[in-house]
Amino acid sequence: MERALRVLWVASECSPFAREGALGDIVAGVPAALRARGVDARVVIPRYGWVSPVTVDNMSRHLAPLAVPLGDAEAWCAVYDTAVPGTEVPVYLLDHEVLFDRPYLYDPPGAVAHDNLARFAFLSRGALQLTRHLGWTPDVIHAHDWPTALVPIYLDTVERRAMLARTAAVLTVHDIAHQGRFSAEEFKVTRLGAEVLHERSVEEFGAVNLLKGALRHAQAITACTRDAAARFQTVEGGAGLDPVMRERADVLSALWDDDLGAWDAAAERLLAVYARAVAARRATP
Repeated sequence: MERALRVLWVASECSPFAREGALGDIVAGVPAALRARGVDARVVIPRYGWVSPVTVDNMSRHLAPLAVPLGDAEAWCAVYDTAVPGTEVPVYLLDHEVLFDRPYLYDPPGAVAHDNLARFAFLSRGALQLTRHLGWTPDVIHAHDWPTALVPIYLDTVERRAMLARTAAVLTVHDIAHQGRFSAEEFKVTRLGAEVLHERSVEEFGAVNLLKGALRHAQAITACTRDAAARFQTVEGGAGLDPVMRERADVLSALWDDDLGAWDAAAERLLAVYARAVAARRATP
């Protein structure tokens, strides 16, 4: 009997644990619809300071810690798990107090978090390490926006000859205006170097653009709606990434026709997206 398709969603938000907008709702809702179609869909997010066994029912801590390569060392974290309320979608929470025990998701009010690259490199690389920790190899890892844009890049570099060599990367762009721009000096924390520090990957005018790199490395790209997919390919709506979006138009699709719709509609379309992405990944030498 053929096993179920395995998909890991990696995101900075998932309702009701962490939400600033529609991203959190989508990350909670669509995996549940995928599971109803026989997909083994799971979610990984950071454990922000307000998420704890006190505030979340049925949240448990794994006995073994998780080591995540970061900078010139390893960042150790705890792993918690629970489920999206009212569903059977497993949610894994990576617990690193220094990086995520804060009263905000991205930036403090009126300021910028100085270590956002380290924070979300930890989430992206940690999600890959989590699959080893679980002994569970996904067919697809589905990333969302710049905070998890390193996922397709890591899969296409450090994992090219490793455990996740046949795992495809799918990227959904919800907000193209926020792209994860950092200096080349800051980029050292990712442990990536010359293999991606060029124009065909993350490099942009001597600095780093994570979303641009993810668009280059992902096997499939989605936007929430057809309107957004079309807009991202225009000078007016592409926020500087329209040339890359047009270049990758053959792997760009929409989850909904117009406005955000039922989770079932997105899940149905993602089945085809995932199939194409897996085929593309496995066809790559």
